[in-house]
Amino acid sequence: MKVHGKKFIVLLAALMTIAGITACSSGGGGGDGVVAHPALQASGGTGHAGVGGTGGEIYVESSGSIKILKSGKVDASFTVSAPTPSYGTYHAEVNGTVTVVLDDTEPGNNLCTSYLGDGRLYLGDGNSICGDAGDIPVTGLTVNSGATLVLVDNFATVDVDTWGGYGTLVLPNDLVINGTIKTDALLGLYIEANLIQVGASGKITTSATDAGVDANAKPIYLGYGNGMTKTIINHGTIEARGLDTGSGGLISLRSDELVVNYGTIDTSGGSSTTGAGGNGYSPGSDGFDVYVDYGDFNSSGIVRMNGGDGGDGNGGDAGQAYIQTAYSGNTGGKNGDIMISGTWEAMGGDGTNGNGGSGGYLRFETDAMGKVYVNAAMSTKGGNGTGAASVGGSSTGIDIYSYNYGSVDVATPGKVRIAGHFDVRGGNGDLNGNDSGFLQVKSYGSTTAFQGTDVELILPAAIMSGGTGSVGGNASDLALEAYTYTPQYPNYYDGSANTTVPGGSIVNESNIEAKGGKATGAGGTGGFGGYVDMEADYDGSVADATTTILNSGSIDISGGAGNTGGNAYDLDYSMYLYAQNVTNTGTIKANGGTGKLLGGNGGVVYVYSYDTPSVNTGTIQTLKGAGKTPGYDGEQYLDDTLIWP
Repeated sequence: MKVHGKKFIVLLAALMTIAGITACSSGGGGGDGVVAHPALQASGGTGHAGVGGTGGEIYVESSGSIKILKSGKVDASFTVSAPTPSYGTYHAEVNGTVTVVLDDTEPGNNLCTSYLGDGRLYLGDGNSICGDAGDIPVTGLTVNSGATLVLVDNFATVDVDTWGGYGTLVLPNDLVINGTIKTDALLGLYIEANLIQVGASGKITTSATDAGVDANAKPIYLGYGNGMTKTIINHGTIEARGLDTGSGGLISLRSDELVVNYGTIDTSGGSSTTGAGGNGYSPGSDGFDVYVDYGDFNSSGIVRMNGGDGGDGNGGDAGQAYIQTAYSGNTGGKNGDIMISGTWEAMGGDGTNGNGGSGGYLRFETDAMGKVYVNAAMSTKGGNGTGAASVGGSSTGIDIYSYNYGSVDVATPGKVRIAGHFDVRGGNGDLNGNDSGFLQVKSYGSTTAFQGTDVELILPAAIMSGGTGSVGGNASDLALEAYTYTPQYPNYYDGSANTTVPGGSIVNESNIEAKGGKATGAGGTGGFGGYVDMEADYDGSVADATTTILNSGSIDISGGAGNTGGNAYDLDYSMYLYAQNVTNTGTIKANGGTGKLLGGNGGVVYVYSYDTPSVNTGTIQTLKGAGKTPGYDGEQYLDDTLIWP
């Protein structure tokens, strides 16, 4: 060990080769992951002996326009220039395996941390207490490829300020990890640096290593929102995976300006050979959190929060992700942009002789109306259950939000553009299938010029039907809602805003199927069809020809077949289109399901323009279901006029 000017190198004679662990999916609904078509899979699960699960939902709300398109491209690529690390006055390099010493009572030239709880590293001089006048404070650090740095608990009082119980590392300058950082501390890792950069060969891990001692992973905190960590970039692996029946651990990334993931982030639960699968999160935590106080989030890598498979028991529940940008407002020209490609998984684990685990939840939010571009494979599918009387796992879903709380006023709001493949199906079960989840996109507020955020979804098709079962599952009672509202500033809920700006237009080209599930039981009833609602609002004081709805997609919201056919959704309306000008050129079916004994009833489709006559050149069906005793025909209205039957 020797010091070279303003740089010193930590060497350890004994070297250890650390074997790489290949990132892999844990659990996730039996391997039937996201498929290429359709773009949205949101069917309820199959219940072989009982009830099929409820189908899923698409919910889109905006103060701008909404387009749901059959084709198109969303470019979610991004370019982040690799920063040149700045290590400050004293740069340490770690080679081999180095365990940080707690209070330097050993000979000098060891990396040490003190009982003071400040998390700082020092090059010890071998005299007295770590951090005294003779020790050198580390300002920047590199963990080289093949090396391992083990951080120890500084035994400070356990509170949020001192991070007692955690392996801590606090650097005023930059940290580059091309090897491995882990900890032997009880509670996990806490790391702060101006730049935290994990290289392609780098890893930060708190994954469980011994199922017999502690199968649960521990949390990882990179940054803590105190203004110290500016940028986090991951090209390698950040993982907190459970083992066997153990749960994954929380991973929290918190920076001022930028978080980028090119690599793998994994908080999955363990898969068991003899018991239940582990959950994809530690109890009481979210699983994966990102808060970028003023800046942007980019990811083209892999993020997993899956529940583990049960070897003889239930599948584990998936975790959830919460990504929030411009959390504290818009400064420095940053709008809180979110750019996502790659793969995101929060799938429930499969049960063996047990129930499927619940699928998780993904939430992406920009608080300064930054652009949100997504072109990714995402799944929150529930796990499958096997064995007598088992039940599939439910799914939660995916939220994408663009907010403006009035704290900042951007010149032009960014667009929300969504493409990819989304799987939010409910899991299958020997007895009952479970409910599907949702894809929800919301934009609240506008600029002071009353400009809202335009939303565009590229969905060639969406399958949101109820699941098959002895009794068919229902489609959702809100299978598709698209709603544009009058833009207000600072936000939609502020009653002081009084504008005369109409809501934006709505265009749907996508093929939507939200049918009731088929009943396979001897006396089973088919499920109800779904409900579709599209409304373009305005405040009544201004007429605007752009406040329109144009539907050219094929929409099927019919009841399911069974011994008794299911009704099309029959509480008021099956489908409701409402705007200043409404045009339908597509095929709409809200038919009753076929029944061996009794047919289902057709639904009610209502098309209403509040300023000019509606136009329908498409086909609308609200037919009764066939059966020994047929059901009843439904009704069709055009601007309050009954046009059929």
